[in-house]
Amino acid sequence: MLRAFGHLALRSWHAMMAAMNTGTLGFLLGVFGLAFCIWVIGFGYEWIKLKNVSQGLSKSVPLLLVEFAGAILFLVIVYPTFVMRTVYYTHTGFQYQVQLLSQENGHKVDPSSRDIIIAGLTQRLSETQAQLESRKQTLHDDDPSFQNMTKTIRAFMTWRQNIGYGAPCKMLITSPDGDDNMYMTFITMAVFGSNCGNGDLNNVGVKPQNIETETAKGMIPGVIVFHALPDAKGANQLETELANLFQVKRSYAIPGDAPPDAIWLQFGTGVEWNTEKFAKKR
Repeated sequence: MLRAFGHLALRSWHAMMAAMNTGTLGFLLGVFGLAFCIWVIGFGYEWIKLKNVSQGLSKSVPLLLVEFAGAILFLVIVYPTFVMRTVYYTHTGFQYQVQLLSQENGHKVDPSSRDIIIAGLTQRLSETQAQLESRKQTLHDDDPSFQNMTKTIRAFMTWRQNIGYGAPCKMLITSPDGDDNMYMTFITMAVFGSNCGNGDLNNVGVKPQNIETETAKGMIPGVIVFHALPDAKGANQLETELANLFQVKRSYAIPGDAPPDAIWLQFGTGVEWNTEKFAKKR
């Protein structure tokens, strides 16, 4: 306790010295040294006036005592003010530290609660991994991919019905990204639904040296250009049904020497299912 009071007194004294822009030695020299200098001047004046050393001392000693008393009175009045100031700042500092500790403790998780949280997260992770593995192995009818697959197959089944099951068919599907997942999946579903083999522009008489140029001509990024002659059987309905699945633009011309009911689906770069686009906007 005494040590704490001593520390408080010393901090208050240093605070007072700092406010006066001086140190302890400077304060003592400034106050008591000045008082002593004034006394010396007063003693000299009385000595010269009275022509007597003893009388000069007796006349000047009260002045010295008054000066020292004034210095002490100054300390008695001013020093307690700095003591209260130090106590206030110390109390405020303690309050701030308590607030920081409270915030830190508030962020701590109780060990029992932490174990419950970890167990819950572990269970959710296991369930998510199981669902992911299930979707890798089995189609789920509530997944967008299942809906896209069934609608694509149904669209090409309807197209095949419209041109006639016994009629020859010509279906061309091309893409600048030959290994694109959507492109390869779409070909599989289109061939399955239509029972019609897939080909490229080489199958309609375009010369090999011109295939790359003709395949890229009129290509639109993010869009499948649907090429079919104006009177091609089933083409309009197929275009409408495919437009519900991805971005489609109609063209009424096919290069080369294509049969009347032939269709050419020209993939652009970065084609996505509509379900993918809607999911990204959420």
